[in-house]
Amino acid sequence: MPENTSTVLIIDDSAVNLAIMTRLLRDHYRVKAVNNGAAALKAAHSSPPPDLILLDIMMPEMDGYAVCQKLKADPRTHDIPLIFLTAMSSNDAEERGLEIGAVDYISKPISPAIVLARVKTHLALKASSDSLRMTLEKVQTAHQQLQETLQQLVRAEKMAALGQLVAGVAHEINTPLGVAMTAVSLLDQKTQQLSAIASSGKIRRGDFDAFMTLVAEMSALLTSNLNRAARLVQSFKQVAADHRDGDRRFFTINTVLSDLIASLGAALRESGHTIYLDCPEELSLDGYPSALVQIMTNLMMNSVVHGFDPGQVGRLSVTVSAPDLETVVLIYADNGKGVADEYREKIFDPCLSG
Repeated sequence: MPENTSTVLIIDDSAVNLAIMTRLLRDHYRVKAVNNGAAALKAAHSSPPPDLILLDIMMPEMDGYAVCQKLKADPRTHDIPLIFLTAMSSNDAEERGLEIGAVDYISKPISPAIVLARVKTHLALKASSDSLRMTLEKVQTAHQQLQETLQQLVRAEKMAALGQLVAGVAHEINTPLGVAMTAVSLLDQKTQQLSAIASSGKIRRGDFDAFMTLVAEMSALLTSNLNRAARLVQSFKQVAADHRDGDRRFFTINTVLSDLIASLGAALRESGHTIYLDCPEELSLDGYPSALVQIMTNLMMNSVVHGFDPGQVGRLSVTVSAPDLETVVLIYADNGKGVADEYREKIFDPCLSG
C-alpha cells in the first residue's frame, strides 16, 4: 500500500519509462500512468484529480509543452503542480517549460532520489497552498457573516442601543481576522520563496524543515483565531435573533446573557469596566428572550454611559437565582456614582419624552 494518499499522474510515450517511474513511485503514492497527450488531459480531469503531474516533453502528436499549456488554461487543472521529465538539457528548453507553468524540470536519465525528493517537495507545497486557500475562504466567509450580522443589528427596531456598538463589534471581530490574514500572507510569501528555491534545484533539507515548522505554527495560529472569530459571530447573530424574535419560548438564561455580554464586550473594555455574570447554566425560562435582552442592554449601556465619573473604572454584575420552581430573581448592579438626590424620589415616576 502507498504511504501517501496523494495521486501522481505520469505521462510518457515510452513504455519502459512509464514502468520505471511507476515502480519508483507506487510504494509512496497513488499512481496513474498514460502514454500520450490526449489521454493525459482525460486523466487530469478524472476523479480524483492528480495532486502532481510528471510530464515528458518529447511525445508524438501532442508534445509536453502543448499538454502543459492546455492544463494551465483550464481552471480545473490550473493549480496542479507539473514537473517536466525530458532528455532535452538546454537552458532554453528549461526556461520555456517554467514560463508556461511548470514548477520544476528533471533531466533524463533520471535519478530516483532526485525524483522522489522533488515530488515530495512539490506535493508539500501544494498541500500548503491548498490549506492557505481554504483558510482564506474561511476568513472571507467570517467577514461576510460579520457584515450581514452588523446590518441586521442596525436594521432591527429594538437594536438602538446595540446599534451604537457596531464599530466596537467590528473591531472585536477584526482583531482575530487581522491576525489570520497576517498569518496567511506570511505563509503565502514563504511558499513562493520555497517554490522558487525548489525550481532552481538548490533546495536543502533545512529549507524544507524550516518551512514545515512555519506551516505548523501558522496553522495553529489560524485555527485559534478563526475559531475565536466564529464564536464571536455566533454570539452576535444570536443576540440579533433574540432582539428580532418576539415569540414566547423556552430559553436558557445563562446562554442569552452570555451572548449579550460577548456582544457588549468591546464597549465595556473600551471604557475599562468589567462585568460579572453569576447564573446557573441549566436555569431555563418560559418567556420572551427579546424582552430580557432589551432590558439588560439598556441597563448595561446606561451604566457605561451615565453611571461613572470620567476616568472611573467600574464593576457591573448580573446575578440570577431561582428561589423556587415558580420564581426567577435577577439582580443587576454597578458600583458607579448612583442616582443624584434630586432624581431619587422621582425615579419610578412616569414621564413623557420630548
